[in-house]
Amino acid sequence: MKNLILAVVLFVVAFAPPLVVKADELKEKLSAGKRLFETTCNQCHPLADPLSNELSREMWVDRVQEMIGGTGALTPEQENLVVDYLTVNSTYKANCRGCHGLQEVEVVRHDRKGWVEVVKEEVAKKPGLLSIIDMKKVAEFLFINYGK
Repeated sequence: MKNLILAVVLFVVAFAPPLVVKADELKEKLSAGKRLFETTCNQCHPLADPLSNELSREMWVDRVQEMIGGTGALTPEQENLVVDYLTVNSTYKANCRGCHGLQEVEVVRHDRKGWVEVVKEEVAKKPGLLSIIDMKKVAEFLFINYGK
């Protein structure tokens, strides 16, 4: 039994995605996704339309492919950046916005560290609400969109 547990732990450690996400790299990716989203998607519909959806990453991949697939409007790398931005937006809406409307977020401006602390405090009230990676992504999303 101990060998089985050890094997499972070693497998998870070996193949799990890294939990460390560099803040600058994350900011760069989410900012690029936001810019691409604003410049590309706005040509066909108001930006509020997709931002009102709460979809999983897989659903966003399908939706973006449906919208721009085959048009050449975005490279596969750019599509991935847009999907990342939309997914983090959905994560925020699905897990945070129920208690905290955008009015609160728009009034209270924080730097990156401040948003990380806010997200940590809120997740501590509801353990398991977000993974560590999602916490970092939501904090970075808030900083990019509502940071000072």
